[in-house]
Amino acid sequence: MTNEEFQKLVLEKLGGIEGRIDTLEGRLGNLEEGQIKLEGRLNNLEEGQIKLEGRLNNLEEGQRKLEKGQEDIKRELRYIWDDIKRIDNRLEKQEIKLKKVSP
Repeated sequence: MTNEEFQKLVLEKLGGIEGRIDTLEGRLGNLEEGQIKLEGRLNNLEEGQIKLEGRLNNLEEGQRKLEKGQEDIKRELRYIWDDIKRIDNRLEKQEIKLKKVSP
């Protein structure tokens, strides 16, 4: 093989390698673009999760308020029933007195 043939062969191989490098660089660019898109989508997901966590905190706070309200209502109902029982007892006593007084 002559020097010129060797140079020609090396140039052909280099041309093929350059073509592959160009292809790889293009594919790398596509991968980088895809990664940027994925990072954007991940950021959107994280923002959505933060919003959902805030809403969940609001729901939990509302739930606690409702439960406290229920406890207050139960306590007030106990007081109401106690008052009703006292009134009922008074009425019974008055009925007994009236029966004794009336002929």
